[in-house]
Amino acid sequence: MQYAMHKAKVFSCTYILQKAYKALLTACIPFFPIVELQAIFRINIFRLDSDKIMLRLIISIFFILAVPCSVFAEEEHNQGELGEEVYLPVSPVIVTMFSQGRPAGVLTVSSQLKITDSGKRADAQKQMRRLVSAYTEETNRLVIKYFDINRPVNVALLGKVFQRATNRVLKHKEAQILIANVVVQKR
Repeated sequence: MQYAMHKAKVFSCTYILQKAYKALLTACIPFFPIVELQAIFRINIFRLDSDKIMLRLIISIFFILAVPCSVFAEEEHNQGELGEEVYLPVSPVIVTMFSQGRPAGVLTVSSQLKITDSGKRADAQKQMRRLVSAYTEETNRLVIKYFDINRPVNVALLGKVFQRATNRVLKHKEAQILIANVVVQKR
């Protein structure tokens, strides 16, 4: 008697899982872009035990959630190529600051490059090492001639010099350098 009740409970659980799985498949077929996935999930649904049905149910739910998310991510990626402003990260420029001819601290400048045209953005990505080298050279020149470790750094002057270096390296004026942080660390 007890065995028969256990068998009836297992049968009812398996039956309910099979029905839920079948309903889920019929509801989510339009979301699957690949026909092979549909064929994989429809294989012998009534010959599976409850563990396999649960596993396939979980996998189905994962694909239902993952496919629309990947479609939205692809749309967002394409948005950046159509002329939206994209900020390219620039490696930080780190320069030694001097006081009376001796090293007295370190100046670190973090910046980003804003370019709207995708073709010019790809060119700027290729020229990034030259840009960082130009920024480092200009910052060294400013540190030696104008900046002092005991006074605040003139960020406006630094921005103008960086913009001039950007225009010189990229050979156009459509890129804009944005300085995020200027940090002076004294020894």
